[in-house]
Amino acid sequence: GILSDRIGARRMIAYVCLLSGVIGGLRGMAPNFAVLVLTFLLYGLVAPGIVPSAHKVGGTFFPNQRGLAAGTISMGFALGLFIGSRYTASVISPMVGGWRNTLILFGVLQFVAGLIWLFAVPDRIMPTEAKQSTPMLEALQRVAKVRELWIIGIGALAFFGCYRSLIGYLPTYLRGIGWTGVEADNTTSLIFLSSLCFALPLSILSDRVGTRKPFLLMGALTMGVGTLLIGFNQTALIIAGTLIVGSMFDAFMGIHQAASIDLDGVGGLYAGSALGILVFLRELGGALAPPIGNALADISPNAPFFFWAILGIVGALSFLWLPQKTTTG
Repeated sequence: GILSDRIGARRMIAYVCLLSGVIGGLRGMAPNFAVLVLTFLLYGLVAPGIVPSAHKVGGTFFPNQRGLAAGTISMGFALGLFIGSRYTASVISPMVGGWRNTLILFGVLQFVAGLIWLFAVPDRIMPTEAKQSTPMLEALQRVAKVRELWIIGIGALAFFGCYRSLIGYLPTYLRGIGWTGVEADNTTSLIFLSSLCFALPLSILSDRVGTRKPFLLMGALTMGVGTLLIGFNQTALIIAGTLIVGSMFDAFMGIHQAASIDLDGVGGLYAGSALGILVFLRELGGALAPPIGNALADISPNAPFFFWAILGIVGALSFLWLPQKTTTG
């Protein structure tokens, strides 16, 4: 995130795509499990760097429509997640000859995206992007003093911890209660389909309403409530829960990042640094919540859902402390 402010978001996107493409492809070439784990760890160190840079680009281009910009970017994430969850195992992997070739294919696509950003997207199309000259540590200290950023970050930590846990556990859980692999994957993909439908309209609405706080609160609340419904182990509630979880997922992902750029003391100049802190907190929740919930599966296969649902609801409550900030739009 700080590097995005320092060298420019366009170059940062290019470098992250190129590097994650190489590392992502190497996952498919791993000769043993230890190397596979190592390449996944390296990929995890690099790939999240695309998020603050992408949203910095959107916020720079459209300072008065940051909700729209963030929603459009999040819709792209939603489309990728929907295609990946629905077709990777059932269509793409058999078509290219297995999981190794699938990972190599995805790595090549990322690398090509990096080349496009590096050579086909000139600096002059981003004339308003200011590159801050503040030392990196000082830039980090500057945005770290913005209290509202930490409130958004804590809420995002709980929200994303719930989401990441649910996405990882749900297909395994559904198979365990007798659903076929295709049924489990298709049901999981409903989350991303629902998210794809609502990401852009809700993000635009957050611009027009003039405050993003209600959308952040409702986004975390729907995540918690939807997860809770899935835990009751009834087919109708599982389907309803996945649709509810997805209804505001990518809208939330875009809106909470737009809200962070809107904060006084951040703006376009320090957007990368602020979003870097935000993504760090978010990924921290995504790393800690799954193993805690999975440990509860030894008590009951349904128990993790209730823990993660509480986490999502706690995230919603944290946004009550966020000031009713008016958007820049």
